[in-house]
Amino acid sequence: ELQYFESVVYFKFDSYAITNDSYKPLEDVVKILETYKNLSFVIEGYCDIIGSKAYNKILSLRRANAVKDYFVKKKGISEKRIVTVTGFGADKFAAPNDTPEGRAKNRRVIIKAVH
Repeated sequence: ELQYFESVVYFKFDSYAITNDSYKPLEDVVKILETYKNLSFVIEGYCDIIGSKAYNKILSLRRANAVKDYFVKKKGISEKRIVTVTGFGADKFAAPNDTPEGRAKNRRVIIKAVH
């Protein structure tokens, strides 16, 4: 049985479009979901600190929903397997926001398996 699984998808600045670089980690999640039929997952969206707090909350939720739509609409994963879709905005950082590289690491969606 799978004990823990987490995948990260990154986004371009001010965008919630899934990029070509995102398909590999998304397909890895699809394979896990196809293998472990009782597994559900959580989708969390995040932003860097550029932009207002309200805008970043909306953008991070749009990123999370873009990933959800990929699984449900493009891959046929049951929506019932998605526990939550949350937009955290810039509330939780993966890296410092004082460099372009750090901000790029914060523009992400995390997909976590839950039992």
